[in-house]
Amino acid sequence: MSFWKYCIAVLGAFQFGYTIAVMAGALLFLAPLFELDATRQGFLVSAVLIGALIGAACAGMLAEKYGRKRAQIIIAAVMLVGTLVIVGAGTLEAIVVGRMIQGLGIGAITVVGPMYIAEVSLPEHRGKNVSFYQLSVTFGILCAYFVSYLFSGEGAWRWMFAVGIVPAILHGVGFLSMPESLPLNTQNGSWKDLFQVRYRPRLIAALLINFFQQLSGINAVIYFAPSIFEMCGFKSATTAIFSAVLIGLVNFLSTIISIFLVDRAGRKPLLLVGLAGMVVSLIALALACLGTYSAAPWIATGSLMVYVGCFAFGLGPIPQLITSEMFPHHLRGKGASLSMIVSWVCNFFVVFTFMDLTTYVSETGTFLLYALFGMIAFYFIWKKIPETKGTPLE
Repeated sequence: MSFWKYCIAVLGAFQFGYTIAVMAGALLFLAPLFELDATRQGFLVSAVLIGALIGAACAGMLAEKYGRKRAQIIIAAVMLVGTLVIVGAGTLEAIVVGRMIQGLGIGAITVVGPMYIAEVSLPEHRGKNVSFYQLSVTFGILCAYFVSYLFSGEGAWRWMFAVGIVPAILHGVGFLSMPESLPLNTQNGSWKDLFQVRYRPRLIAALLINFFQQLSGINAVIYFAPSIFEMCGFKSATTAIFSAVLIGLVNFLSTIISIFLVDRAGRKPLLLVGLAGMVVSLIALALACLGTYSAAPWIATGSLMVYVGCFAFGLGPIPQLITSEMFPHHLRGKGASLSMIVSWVCNFFVVFTFMDLTTYVSETGTFLLYALFGMIAFYFIWKKIPETKGTPLE
């Protein structure tokens, strides 16, 4: 597959990254506009995750019935509709509905996207190619932060969302010329087959690695980055969003490390090194949130950069890669769907509870809790996750 076709293949990933991150900037203006308290802010941000959970649950069946190619075209159309609803929304309820529709698309693309790329890739390049998918996610996040910064001066939150119309159209139109990754008549297994004894250890490993990916707190940081910077001492919304742009840039650049190393060093070493860095930086961030010294905002910025950077080359791209590699083709759709259902449930829980946790447990306590889950994840991956580098998909 040519470079340009790979770019089309990862446009869904770009939409995913842009969609989840654009609310981080828009929230700073939507919260005062609709007079949202912490709980209602958490619900507004996590509304997209409700749709994502449904999208992930249906994506495996969608990909099996219509093929990976047609599934991507359908996903692009859903994303376009959701974005248009938000741009034209006049009420908070309409924005929530639009975010849920967008969620259907991003939940589905997290299943179908890595699966498609894994199936069209040679074993020796599969890790690099799926990491390229994650690079597109981080580029989408970076662009969302940058666009939010550009429109923050005027508080133009509608334009922040409207920019997402462009990749949705390019994604859907571009996939009309893409090849199918598997024949449409490929035999598909049943849910009962997935739970057979021979596949059960793989299924448990896939579910738990996606569980820990979310409980490390990454999406609380991605969704609420500007708000976190305000908590740590930055007073201006524009300054807070600009700091989030730096986080997005680190996220993007660090993912490139995974592209070059994942097929050389292997999946497991990158996971362990990345988790160790995440835990240390979360502890530093927790201390910075105490805010008892003038340098606290800058220590928080540095800690978040290290945290996101370590996530980007380890726990960011590799769980989806391993999930795609653990199951044979007749169970891959169902295995990936179930894994992403777990991921989105945990994602919703982390995002929905973040603002309340910072209120009732404190910012310091919240980040220490995420660090604890990071330590547990390190032990689990060290003991239970197999190395899948270079293994045939079947």
